[in-house]
Amino acid sequence: GMPPGESGSAVGESGSTARPATEEEKNLLRQAKLVRPATEGEVEAFMAASVAHMSDRAKTAFYAMNAEQQYRVMYYGPLTDCQDSTEVLYARVQQFMDMENQLKRLANADTQTKQKNKQKA
Repeated sequence: GMPPGESGSAVGESGSTARPATEEEKNLLRQAKLVRPATEGEVEAFMAASVAHMSDRAKTAFYAMNAEQQYRVMYYGPLTDCQDSTEVLYARVQQFMDMENQLKRLANADTQTKQKNKQKA
């Protein structure tokens, strides 16, 4: 049989969002500004570590991105040996933006709760 507590419930989905956000995190979330423009130095360091694993297409794609997109890609560390580096770039951008959207939703839900409480006072 299955061990208790592992009845295929949706634990894996929300995983790490269990703990409440700190005030500082909430403020960051309200701006939903996880992203910042990548610096030239960061881009150089990322490329130095990743270039061996990147196709020409991926290099072109990376340099065509704006600094914020580049930051989203670099957030997950240097590229390692993988099938299609271009796909990985875009997947990382998507992953980062999904994370931002999730945090925006959390922050907005939190703000609405606070406003309701204010009206009672």
